[in-house]
Amino acid sequence: MFLAVVMTSPIGAQEWARKMFKEREHDFGIVAADSETVHRFEFQNIFEEDVRVVSVRSSCGCTIASIENGELKTYEKGAVVARFNTKSFRDHRQATLTVRIDRPYPAEVQLIVKGNIRGNVAFEPGAIQFGDVFAGQKSDCKIRVTHYGSPRWQITDVKTTFDHHQIKVGLSELARQNGQVQYEMLVQLQENVDPGYVQGELYIETNEGNRIRYPLAFNGRVVPPLQISPPILAFGPLEPGETVDHRVLLKSATPFRITGITCNDQCLKVRANSEPGKLQIMTVTYTAGQDTGQHQCQARIVTDTGQEATILTTIAMIEGEDDE
Repeated sequence: MFLAVVMTSPIGAQEWARKMFKEREHDFGIVAADSETVHRFEFQNIFEEDVRVVSVRSSCGCTIASIENGELKTYEKGAVVARFNTKSFRDHRQATLTVRIDRPYPAEVQLIVKGNIRGNVAFEPGAIQFGDVFAGQKSDCKIRVTHYGSPRWQITDVKTTFDHHQIKVGLSELARQNGQVQYEMLVQLQENVDPGYVQGELYIETNEGNRIRYPLAFNGRVVPPLQISPPILAFGPLEPGETVDHRVLLKSATPFRITGITCNDQCLKVRANSEPGKLQIMTVTYTAGQDTGQHQCQARIVTDTGQEATILTTIAMIEGEDDE
């Protein structure tokens, strides 16, 4: 069941818009200088009318705000993305984000972000980016943590929001002199992580007391052992008898051979090199048949990796003279 937007007063005109947001305030807590600190204020169109979020402005340069998917039909979701400017600002900061909506009726929603940017602790780089990792493989990322001001400062523990069996953290002290303490942190994504997106935070605990801890975001993507790019090819519009060529990549973490290719339609031909390699470049040739309309076919690619066959799908739109 969805609702209709009802306005009975200027206050009511704003209240319908507020109902779309799960939350309207976020506290980043204590964060380190140069760390990547981001929060998404999610919203959903719970009304029968289309909603359009046209802009967001921040009251302070300490927060940079943007809109993610601003035009929503019923039940569609979007977000206001708030990025704390930890490179340029320090100490306690707070910003009001004013979100402006013009459809179905003009309205504004105010969101609040706040936090304490500690200038005496810095991460380099500001976030852990694993990138694409093949399933069954490990991935390492090194972070340098620097503290200024106290030679007795220590990192006492590192915790994670992720499964601790899938994220391992090693810590080594690099320097402790002239009021500066420096650590190198080795963060390792383990080989037992299932394919899909990986994201979360590490929390660095110190001997500062008062349960002070510093968040450090991480993200990445675990991909299948064999990755085809693109998995779907779209051709068209084509005329009957027209031929088109395209290249498709098949890659793996270790060298492999393509041992067989079968196509379910004579319109499709796929050729590949028989030599081993981590990257195989396949040439795909499609020749349009005489039947007009949408035509779909597939190629089945077998390798010596022991993995299941990889499927390449082609979709072609064939138009004759009568379709023009």
